[in-house]
Amino acid sequence: MAHTEQTQLGCNRCGEPTLHTCVIRPMNHTPHLIVSLLLCGFWLPVWILLAMVHNPRSDPWRCSRCGQAAGTHTPEQEWELAVCRAEENVQQSIHDAERLAIRAEQRFTRVKRRAARRHRRRNSLSLFVKSVPGRVDFALRKIAGEENDIIYHFLRVSIVVAGAASIFGVAYLLTLVISKALT
Repeated sequence: MAHTEQTQLGCNRCGEPTLHTCVIRPMNHTPHLIVSLLLCGFWLPVWILLAMVHNPRSDPWRCSRCGQAAGTHTPEQEWELAVCRAEENVQQSIHDAERLAIRAEQRFTRVKRRAARRHRRRNSLSLFVKSVPGRVDFALRKIAGEENDIIYHFLRVSIVVAGAASIFGVAYLLTLVISKALT
């Protein structure tokens, strides 16, 4: 029942067009007919399905010289393909790692900038508070004039007294507000 077909195809192993053969196996309908008659036709749907999915050319085309199946690669070619795929995977992994490194570096730079801004804000306030006495002292020296220590010391004492009086005034106002709120 089985017969062979022949055609000219390119062989990967031989590297040139050669004669390829394929075994054709048609479906044997005789056993299906017998089973269908014995089972009063209940086997007919199974027979129809098997006939629909049957492939008479289930065997591949093979080179008549070396026996290599058409469209398949030699072990050497498979090795070369595997090496190429591995190199592509490595290149892709390197590319992905570089992209991740760039993203991490950008994120680190953003975090570093934010921290620097926060640090500058904190430092600018603390530097301002630390520099206030020096600025006030410079202004008092300028107001008092050159080598006029008595006026300079008087201005310093008056600023300290005015500051203390303002603090006590605010404290007194707070106690008044709190006492009125409680009563």
